[in-house]
Amino acid sequence: MTGQIPQTRRGGLLVLSVELTRDGEPVEVQNLGSHLSATATLAGEAVHLTPALGEQTYPAAWQSWRLEVGPERAGRCWQSPPRWAALPDGDLHWSAHFIPRDATQ
Repeated sequence: MTGQIPQTRRGGLLVLSVELTRDGEPVEVQNLGSHLSATATLAGEAVHLTPALGEQTYPAAWQSWRLEVGPERAGRCWQSPPRWAALPDGDLHWSAHFIPRDATQ
């Protein structure tokens, strides 16, 4: 996945998420956070994504990661090559969202 941080005065939150489905229905997996990981670069520099679910959690059909983005990074391009292992058969649906800081306070 790739994208560009929108222009904002106060920065915001970049959220990457994935949902696991089979035949259009969610597929819950125990400890899903141990099966999925995501890394990212922002303007060519490695950045740390914070996962919503840890490695040992309740069954879930989704995972997301967040990155706080300051206004100095507005307009910068990001890239995230996701990784997964040992998931049941199904489809992974990836998405990305940007929430401006003005909208989160």
